[in-house]
Amino acid sequence: MKMTNSATLALSYALGFSAVVALAFFTILGVPLTGQNTRAVGHFLLSANPSGIGIYQPGKHRFYLVSPYNDFTRDTHGITTPLLSMSTPPQTSPLPLVTGVADRMSRIGMYLGMVPVSKTFQAEGTIHYGTTVNGSRIRITRTVSNDPKLAFAQGTAMTITYSRDDFIFDRDGRLYTENTDEDANLLSVLNDINLSRSDVENRRETVNGLSVSVVNPHIPGVLRVVGHEGQRMAIDKDAKRIEIEEDADQSMIGNASMSIDIDVLGSVKETSL
Repeated sequence: MKMTNSATLALSYALGFSAVVALAFFTILGVPLTGQNTRAVGHFLLSANPSGIGIYQPGKHRFYLVSPYNDFTRDTHGITTPLLSMSTPPQTSPLPLVTGVADRMSRIGMYLGMVPVSKTFQAEGTIHYGTTVNGSRIRITRTVSNDPKLAFAQGTAMTITYSRDDFIFDRDGRLYTENTDEDANLLSVLNDINLSRSDVENRRETVNGLSVSVVNPHIPGVLRVVGHEGQRMAIDKDAKRIEIEEDADQSMIGNASMSIDIDVLGSVKETSL
């Protein structure tokens, strides 16, 4: 049966429109088709990965990680124990390959913020990291359930790793990282800020206040890590991590929840120095 020219033209338009819609589903905002749990926030991407929750810029080789391999508990003797040991890998279910339009739409929803970025580990207990994004602020909440280590903990900490060439400073301009004087002076001059050295010999230094800014000269944007009331913040210069610690709640034996905030800023001048 022959089709009229108008029918053929209509069918062509319909097929073309369907192809465009399908292409948009599969490639909108560069969302990968491998099921990666990712959300864009400012200059950065917020993503779940096998080690925890990461904040990074693709292709820039700068990665900030919140992970149970670095988070820890502290006992009455001051001894710290990681929530998850590298010698006991967690039981995690890999993200399935995206095979259908519904799955692809789900991943797009994650990227656009309609589905939160999260990661769960199963070891001695259950360790869950959930995130919420409100404008440029990321809140990461860690919930630990049925973990016997918490019965002996006096404190528990969330941590964020940083890179060797990062600058970390507080609201008073106190610099906690070991950048060279030349690099520190250059950052100060370019951004019209005043930085002062902290105690270089102290390998784990307590932060004056509950927020620090993280600046890397090789990437755009700034991260500001903000603790909550009742928490303490320190910089471990050997482990290259920011530590936010709070007292353990002994009324919740085996269970604990804490959260931290990370502000994604556009420039160093937004750090309010």
